[in-house]
Amino acid sequence: MKKLKIVVLGAGSAGCGVADGLVTAKTQVADSISREDALKQLYLVDKDGLMTSSREGVESYQRQFTDARTDLPDGMSLLEVIKEVQPDILIGLSGVGGLFKEEHCRAMCEY
Repeated sequence: MKKLKIVVLGAGSAGCGVADGLVTAKTQVADSISREDALKQLYLVDKDGLMTSSREGVESYQRQFTDARTDLPDGMSLLEVIKEVQPDILIGLSGVGGLFKEEHCRAMCEY
């Protein structure tokens, strides 16, 4: 089965809650993979870019997502993440307005 890569833009409690639900669904229903593998297929991006294990000041509810991300540099822009990861799904759950731009949609359409 194809590894479904998901980028979640928004790392607050809502974004992390939805991300956690997606990880749980991948482990129990859709892909039946390990939680560790499911976390590696999810990319959490906030207003400062990709969140990774090297990110300082991470909240406890964000830690499982950042700890799983060691393969890319912290702070990559959303556009850089899209181009590098080529995600299947892009979900916007940020309270910060204007983060999605036309360039993001065009990049998603390329893959």
